[in-house]
Amino acid sequence: MSVQADCIVCQTVRDGQPVVYSDELWHAGILPGLEVPGWITLQAARHTEQVTGMNAEEAATFGPRLVALSQAIKTVTHAERVYLYAFGDGAPHWHVLLAPRAADLPEEARHGHYFDDRERYRDQEQAVLVASEIRDRLAAAAL
Repeated sequence: MSVQADCIVCQTVRDGQPVVYSDELWHAGILPGLEVPGWITLQAARHTEQVTGMNAEEAATFGPRLVALSQAIKTVTHAERVYLYAFGDGAPHWHVLLAPRAADLPEEARHGHYFDDRERYRDQEQAVLVASEIRDRLAAAAL
């Protein structure tokens, strides 16, 4: 696996941040600053900065990982939707953030505002508990 020393995403993989899923190509877990219950990032295990940097094997497995992870998040959190964010400016390592959106989330907090308002919803302890439930759900689904 190729890692970059100054990359926060590579660092989380190395340091074993709360892990939901990991294999030789993909890592899913909680990134620092995104400790909202149910928010999980899916990132390439090796350092690559954009979706265009994925190799053929990563590209072939990204969709199935994304679908399985989204379904597990939706099931565990009882979310109405699972938002998918991919900015890449704050942490230049190919990753996507999956964010469950509850039916009762206020309209003004939906869409991109949910990401902007993340401090309002952060809860480290609950985020770790939910992540472990998502991990268990994925294991039961034999991802």
